[in-house]
Amino acid sequence: MQRPDGSLDPEVEQMLDQLAHWTAVNGEGIYGTRPWLVYGEGPVRAKGGHFGEDFAYGARDIRFTTKGETLYAFALGWPPDGQLVIKSLAEPAEGGGNKISRIELLGHEGRLQFTQTTNSLLVAMPPQKVSDIACGLRITGSDLKAVLIPEETVLLQPEPDGSFILRADSAELHGSLQQEAQGGQPNIGFWDNPADWVSWKVRVTRPGRFSVSASLATIHEGAQIELAVGKESLAGKVPQTGNWSEFRVTDFGQIEIKEPGEVAVAARSTDPAAWKAVNLREVKLVPQGK
Repeated sequence: MQRPDGSLDPEVEQMLDQLAHWTAVNGEGIYGTRPWLVYGEGPVRAKGGHFGEDFAYGARDIRFTTKGETLYAFALGWPPDGQLVIKSLAEPAEGGGNKISRIELLGHEGRLQFTQTTNSLLVAMPPQKVSDIACGLRITGSDLKAVLIPEETVLLQPEPDGSFILRADSAELHGSLQQEAQGGQPNIGFWDNPADWVSWKVRVTRPGRFSVSASLATIHEGAQIELAVGKESLAGKVPQTGNWSEFRVTDFGQIEIKEPGEVAVAARSTDPAAWKAVNLREVKLVPQGK
């Protein structure tokens, strides 16, 4: 924020210094570039019509630019295991192409080691993180083209006590929903369309009765949501929390899972005509009677 005398707060000055340093290192992948065949990949896709800036971007979110024969790939987070995965640059199963000869990290000396399969391009990042904002790769090769790899559904395993914690960052989003980070934790937001819904898939090893709850936030009065677990579903009212970052746990009741195996869990509107937007942080299934 700018003060009345025209000076800036120290936090703002620090942020501008960080941005200036990042631009000096990564500017070649920004200035004078053109869009690539695809804009990027990853679970977070910003959409128009909103002023929200608190998206929970991560290393799976990649954005592409191109300049001449050079392709730039910007990861919007640093991979915690040091392995950056780019699905769009997988080795095509048919037709050839995507012949990569060299990969470099902007701001780091030397080439990076990489492995290319029909599922993805896997890049070994250096031990030291070069930026807290985003990291840019300079990719040199021939006949570079985007490969469309279907997203795999993650099969969630139970906690040691048999419960499941279904977090926003492990959900499959259907429609125009977005993952963001209200209060510093991932959540699913921009739930304006009642046709949108969220799903997970869990592996149940100990069937039985489970209590179902969800951490939700809304500014609306009278909001409702339905949680479906396998063939059973529970509808519940969402308490008005006052703002989008104030989450409260709502108990939905109990369901019974009769057999072990894979079970689908979904969150969706109970009545599209009466839908009021909510933010969803997580859903919990806790075994009962044990």
